[in-house]
Amino acid sequence: MRWTDRIGRRLKLRDLHTLRLVVDTGSMAQAAKQLALSQPAISKSIAEMEHTLGVSLLDRTPRGVVPTPYADVLLKRGTIIFDDLRLALEEIEHLRDPTQGELRVGAPEPLIPLLTVIIDGLVSRHPRMHFDVVVADTSLLLGKLRGRELDIAFTRLPDPVAEPDLETEVLYDDPLVVMAGQASPWLRRRRVGLADLAHERWTFSPPETLLGRFAAEAFQSRGLTLPSAVVVTQSVQMRVSLVTTGRYLSILPRAMLRAQRNAPLRALRIDLSETKRPVGLVLLNKRTIGPIANLFIAAARQVISTSRTPSTSTKRER
Repeated sequence: MRWTDRIGRRLKLRDLHTLRLVVDTGSMAQAAKQLALSQPAISKSIAEMEHTLGVSLLDRTPRGVVPTPYADVLLKRGTIIFDDLRLALEEIEHLRDPTQGELRVGAPEPLIPLLTVIIDGLVSRHPRMHFDVVVADTSLLLGKLRGRELDIAFTRLPDPVAEPDLETEVLYDDPLVVMAGQASPWLRRRRVGLADLAHERWTFSPPETLLGRFAAEAFQSRGLTLPSAVVVTQSVQMRVSLVTTGRYLSILPRAMLRAQRNAPLRALRIDLSETKRPVGLVLLNKRTIGPIANLFIAAARQVISTSRTPSTSTKRER
């Protein structure tokens, strides 16, 4: 039987969407509820797909339904199909009206101020654009990028050798700095080192995060032990709030100061150049991106080029 007879005329996008929803919810009843269909209709749709493909797609367990290896393969390829279809619709909308569209972009919390400037500039020029922003650690963002849940990640860049399936563009190099509130007496010191701050009140990221590891490495490279933190939290907002009081210190990316002219934080005169890492854009390699993504990339380059720290990258037109 030819492919067009076996699959092309029988397997529908609606069927793939139904299978995805059943797997995501772990229940045909829940999928039926979300699709406003009866449970027998969902069961029939799955059964027809299994008959067409000649394999079982779902296993029934006491905790619900789970995908078989055949379903995993189908859903993986189906994700690409839906993503390409979404991009096609985006391009059609862009042809109808170049000033509208939706972009799914992710960034870690410290880069949100810069991301805000980029998005605000775009929306000012194209009021009908929409953005779905995910705030997460770099590793989570890369996972969502691979799962095509994001179009672009704006973050500290991964090692290109270790991540060959990703395409990166460096926008600037960003070191970590010791942050203090404007009322901190340490800001008046011309010479200060990490050793002088060992007994201060610190707030750090958890040790398993990028910022947590970089902070520990900064102390260790100077033969120092990481101070015991008063507060350990992944929330950058909470750490900033604590540092703003002038009674706490923290190690954060310098980029947080770039987009906030009246920021309540200041960087102490401590050289942490060994923590410098490239920051930029990450996309899934060999994946076609839509028109709005290209507009975002151009806007990001413009925002960074007009800020204080110059870009270290060679710009590549997409």
